[in-house]
Amino acid sequence: MEIPPAEATVSEQLAQSAVRTALDILKLIMGADHSDKVRLGSNMPLVPRTGSLTRDSSGRFNPIITLPDIQNSVGANWFSYVNKCGALYLLTAGDILRKVVKDFFVPTGISSRFLDALHWFGDAVTEPNPAAALTKYVFAMERATVISIGRNRPSIAATVSNRCAAWWQSEDQPVLTCIERIRDIYKARSDLAHGARSPFSEELDSLVSDASKVARMTLLGLLQIAHSYSYELSDRRLLRVYADLESRTFLTGWPWVVS
Repeated sequence: MEIPPAEATVSEQLAQSAVRTALDILKLIMGADHSDKVRLGSNMPLVPRTGSLTRDSSGRFNPIITLPDIQNSVGANWFSYVNKCGALYLLTAGDILRKVVKDFFVPTGISSRFLDALHWFGDAVTEPNPAAALTKYVFAMERATVISIGRNRPSIAATVSNRCAAWWQSEDQPVLTCIERIRDIYKARSDLAHGARSPFSEELDSLVSDASKVARMTLLGLLQIAHSYSYELSDRRLLRVYADLESRTFLTGWPWVVS
């Protein structure tokens, strides 16, 4: 992707933002389990290097140097996998990014929501602290689903749980089971924020794992909507799409997949 001509600092900032967003798109398509070590070279963590020297009974010295593995886990054929399993999502997300970079497009509506939620998701994937990762995944879920329009709106927790469950459910995971688990995730985030749960709680790892899957399916669902309607779909129209999604989900037990 070519960065359009501009003042040097503007071009540099635009290029850095484009690369970060592109990496976040790859994290989204590949999933957290295969991309948790994918990051910018400038953001690589300090890698501890340890060494020791021992001497056995024969008097021979044995030097040992330990270097933790910092390679990503996506495998040599990662691009083929992305093209095969996520072509629609890759093209749609890439179109949104390309418009922002090449056309100086100020994202609005669903594009703005997607890019904001993607930022939180990408940060969560490489976040080593489980409590912080859980919080960021929930931020991504909220940004993708919560629309502050209209009266008599359900609670934020109910909105997030219902809409995310519609995308996360499957034959092996009934929608009501998904809603219950998402509510557990949401409550854990609230407990962490208000000091009611320890950030070292043993069950956080399991909650983070599920939160990554929920957030991923929700963002992919958002891309499906953008692809079928408009990259600038307004909040009001998105609200109607979500209403239709929830109606079809709870009447039929299957998520509505747009064509």
